[in-house]
Amino acid sequence: MTATLTFTLPEEQEEFYHAAKGAEWRMIVEDLDAHLRSRLKHEDGLSEDAAIALQATRDKLHEFVAERGLSLF
Repeated sequence: MTATLTFTLPEEQEEFYHAAKGAEWRMIVEDLDAHLRSRLKHEDGLSEDAAIALQATRDKLHEFVAERGLSLF
């Protein structure tokens, strides 16, 4: 299967940028999720309030991803 995206530049420069950089944005989101997970799992001395806040942030990140029909895994 082959797919081709066509953009009229410079009018569609923003759309082109989003399409071209989508993989990098995904990697940032994956890195953020991994960072939150690592802090929850491995950080010694993490207060209960901090752990709750980190988990809530991670849950919200997953919710945003799912709402857009995407997956990190």
